[in-house]
Amino acid sequence: MPSPVVKEKPYFKDAPVSCDGFIEVFTLGRFKVCHNGKVISEKSKRSQKLWELFKYLISHREKCVQQNTLIELLWPEQEIGDPAHALRTLTYRLRRVFAEELSPEYKVVIISHRGCYSINKEVPLWLDIVQFEKMCAEARRLAGEGQTDTAIATYYRALDNYQGDYLPECMADWVVPLRTYYRNMYIQNFLELYSLLKESQNYDAAAKACSAALLVVPFEEELHLRQIEALALGGKISQAREHYEYINRYFTRELGVKPFLDVEQLLLPAKDHIPNTADALYAIRQKLTEPDNVRGAFLCGPALFQSICRLESRRLERSGYMAYLCQFSFRPKGSERAKANELNHFCYELEKVLQNCLRKGDVVCRWNHDQYLVLLSNLNAANARKVAKRVLSHFQKECGASATGLLHCMILPLLQTSPGRKSVRQGKKPVK
Repeated sequence: MPSPVVKEKPYFKDAPVSCDGFIEVFTLGRFKVCHNGKVISEKSKRSQKLWELFKYLISHREKCVQQNTLIELLWPEQEIGDPAHALRTLTYRLRRVFAEELSPEYKVVIISHRGCYSINKEVPLWLDIVQFEKMCAEARRLAGEGQTDTAIATYYRALDNYQGDYLPECMADWVVPLRTYYRNMYIQNFLELYSLLKESQNYDAAAKACSAALLVVPFEEELHLRQIEALALGGKISQAREHYEYINRYFTRELGVKPFLDVEQLLLPAKDHIPNTADALYAIRQKLTEPDNVRGAFLCGPALFQSICRLESRRLERSGYMAYLCQFSFRPKGSERAKANELNHFCYELEKVLQNCLRKGDVVCRWNHDQYLVLLSNLNAANARKVAKRVLSHFQKECGASATGLLHCMILPLLQTSPGRKSVRQGKKPVK
């Protein structure tokens, strides 16, 4: 795994694109090998293994790779009469591509010694990943020294190097850790850039930067949250709400689940000046009580749900009524846990069932990735259990046999005791 701090290497030089004498290797968002503006990686498209060898050696450029490792990588589970000879032949072909497309001295881009293969450190190479790492480190250094404007400009230049996932066309297992590493580096450095823009109160630039970043990593919830925050801080509350509604639809359509974002505090309306007139109060009341055109239970995030429960607890202490907290959770069947995509599907179905089966005044919250909480007010323990059973029954009908035994429910009174009532201990036994 590469170090997050880039060290100077004499053989991986900083060079502008299409600099004479350098072989330029692009790996972020696409794989491309160029020299003086000429793309050479497209000359031998038929030989997939040839470029697989080059990609692996470039990705592990710090070391010599044993020939057995390369053989297992290039010909997994294949019977080859002489695999060592096949590897030498593939290496020769790769060298010939560089020699024919560039010049004879470039045939030594790959060297071998005592059964090991590596990139020749004497050949001048420019790699986008090296440039990306070095510029991120430089931006962080400038930010630490308080050179905010220069750091912001350097962050922009650094992040421009990241055009997408590392070697996106490569499906091999060895690519996954590197792909995750560079993606996380991009997100981390973007968040550092966002913090500098936010501290500078440049909210428009922060929102635009978020929009650009989301074109590269569209499913990163943290970036969506930052864009909503930037829009809200810039006074664009309606645009922030529109973006939140958009990503709810987008995640539901593409992943089958709503994003787990808690944005209530970000979307609070600005405190407008309220004239001391009766007409103004009537207008405010109308705005606060206007229908939201949403059927079924009220869906909210964890922070708002917690505030609603606290307010409800205050009411119960004086009124003597009862309210119940229901927990719907997904548990493994036997020794196997539901896969992530299946869990997303089941959460989506449960959310629809909860909104359709519950009253408009009931409150639903996705508490974490596999757990929903429901607040049921103004009903007794028997009716609370009936509601929970109805939800379980409808969920089973919607999802079929694949959901059997997957969803479980527990019920507790919101308050341990209420005035004039005995303590109710519902949640010791699960609802069946």
